[in-house]
Amino acid sequence: MNSLWTWEALCFAVGLDPSEGPDVAGISIDSRTLKAGDLFVALHGDPGPRFFSSHRSDRDGHDFVADAIKAGAVGVLVDREVDAGISALHVEDTLDGLWQIAAARRGIYPGKVVALTGSSGKTTLKNFLASALDTFASEGSQNNHIGVPLSLARTSVSDGPAVYELGTNHPGEIGPLSQLVTPDVAVVLNVSPAHIEYFDSIDALRREKLAIVEGLSPNGTLVLADDPDLIVPNGINSLRFGHDSSADVCIVNETQDWVALETPSGRIEMDIPGGGKHRAMTLAAASAVLFALGEPPRLLERIRASSIPDGRGNRISCGRVTLIDDSYNANPASMRAALEVLAGSEGGRRIAVLGDMLELGEDSTNYHRELQAHMNGIDGVVCVGKRMRALDACLDRERRMNHFEQADRALIDYLLSVTRSGDVLLVKGSRGIFWSQGFVASLTDAFDAA
Repeated sequence: MNSLWTWEALCFAVGLDPSEGPDVAGISIDSRTLKAGDLFVALHGDPGPRFFSSHRSDRDGHDFVADAIKAGAVGVLVDREVDAGISALHVEDTLDGLWQIAAARRGIYPGKVVALTGSSGKTTLKNFLASALDTFASEGSQNNHIGVPLSLARTSVSDGPAVYELGTNHPGEIGPLSQLVTPDVAVVLNVSPAHIEYFDSIDALRREKLAIVEGLSPNGTLVLADDPDLIVPNGINSLRFGHDSSADVCIVNETQDWVALETPSGRIEMDIPGGGKHRAMTLAAASAVLFALGEPPRLLERIRASSIPDGRGNRISCGRVTLIDDSYNANPASMRAALEVLAGSEGGRRIAVLGDMLELGEDSTNYHRELQAHMNGIDGVVCVGKRMRALDACLDRERRMNHFEQADRALIDYLLSVTRSGDVLLVKGSRGIFWSQGFVASLTDAFDAA
């Protein structure tokens, strides 16, 4: 068994006197996915006052200690007495304990660390960087008060860079996460109305994203889009990327499938993995990070379309149609980008299946209605969810197809009945509309069976 942590190191990390115990191969918070040799961290469903976000539940990890042991846990981190029968670390609060373990790993990590945030495209950028650098990156979208320390705790000691994603849906979350990660390179990919419900304004959201500099290491670098509203704090080294000629990494030419970048290390031209002009900005951001790390821009050529996470614009051939699966999440900016990709797609009719954009606050209706101005090149629109009624009501008769309250079998049957051979379908909406329901998988199966 490869050792991620010695028991002695774990004891020191959480402030306990060293004791006899096993080496652990991994860190887990879920007894269902725990692997033999892992340490099980028994988290509470309530994160406490530091992170008052929506990530609450009535579940208590202490109730699943027995399941974790059956799955092969060799140790547990707990904050109350449990009948474990295996090595246990007893702390005052298990979330604090996880953060302490994460901080200990960061304290001895010898390589450079990259932390990134943004309203959309974070996970894709993280995966692009991991591919380009051939290095560790946090799994999936583990970017909150649990996912970030968990990712750090799981990081093996290495000389190479490590990449972490930071997210927020409430004020005051990015700063503590950045202080934990203490990045050498901090990235603000973009700022747009996403998860804005609990922010007073888009300016407040910008300030929250820029709080990523709170943990920036001395002599570290802030990489950010060439958005004039993103103001670099005094005394911070920075690199800009984007379309402005003054940007350090400038997009000098682009199509839906190809981009030319002018970088401080020279010009690079390449196909865009997965296509889409919005990913040209992601590549520009990645190039700026590479420069900040002292790496050559040609490493971008390692990136493949397979680096794009599921549900972020992946193309799927199923039956008689092509499906663009962009169902993982949505906000106004990413919705516009997805519609542009659909409009530029070759094939038959281009049909947008658009679900509600959640967490947009009091301006939600306007954000949905405004999508009507971005329908050039779209042949038909199917709206899903109560918020999408605002768009459905203002669509012109030629494009307006139907409205459904939810993504269910009735919607699948409708799409089967109205599509033709060669049609291209975009499925785009917030996570709770399509992704959480497994809608795309069901739709794909239905078209394959038709």
